[in-house]
Amino acid sequence: MTSSARTILLPSRKQWLTLIGGMGLAFACSIFLIAVQMRIGWYFGGFFVLGLLFFSLQLHPKANHIALSSDGFELRYMFRTTKYAWVDIQSMFAAKLGGDDVIAFDFVSSFDKYQRTRRMVKKMCGFEGSFPPIPSMPIDDLLRLVTEYRRGGQNA
Repeated sequence: MTSSARTILLPSRKQWLTLIGGMGLAFACSIFLIAVQMRIGWYFGGFFVLGLLFFSLQLHPKANHIALSSDGFELRYMFRTTKYAWVDIQSMFAAKLGGDDVIAFDFVSSFDKYQRTRRMVKKMCGFEGSFPPIPSMPIDDLLRLVTEYRRGGQNA
């Protein structure tokens, strides 16, 4: 694997479209409440419009992704990117988070960022960090791909 190789994994659009549909339906119900003179419809409507905006932003192609390279990986959520080098990762493994299969990881002891948060997450989940679920790729294939990039970074 060359040092310029890079793979970008995108989240499922189907998931976000389902959530947008649910928010749209709930917004339609709030319109009905407003039509029958119930003031609470305005509060519900405002909440569901915010939900529609939030979930619609998730569909933007640059909003969310996981990017793998021989140097490390980056996690992007809501246009905010966090980068990690492979040398900062002690171990990576498949794990369950809620009902989802995820790639989990623990940091090396010398990695000094986010220490309080890492301790809390480790107590709650059993690991210090994870990739978001990628429903379009089986967890074993994703772990194999990540391991391949990780080995390429350690050999460089």
